[in-house]
Amino acid sequence: MNLTPSQAFRKQIAKVLQDVMDECDIWKTCINCKHFVEQTELCMLSVPPLRPPARIITFGCNAFLDVDSDKAVAPPKQPKVADDDIPF
Repeated sequence: MNLTPSQAFRKQIAKVLQDVMDECDIWKTCINCKHFVEQTELCMLSVPPLRPPARIITFGCNAFLDVDSDKAVAPPKQPKVADDDIPF
């Protein structure tokens, strides 16, 4: 299939954006974690279950477990904060 220069440019930009999002682990957030119950927006790791703070929902935590896997995945890069070693 022959692409116009505009279509080829858009396809190239989409590829770059996809690569950047994958490199930054943008998909490894609470929404994609087995511990997170989307209907109630609660993390089941805490007792009692709590709603994680916005920065944890956005950047993830060290306990991230992919919804489609039973294997833990390295957490995404996130800014350093005082309580960085605990999920929330």
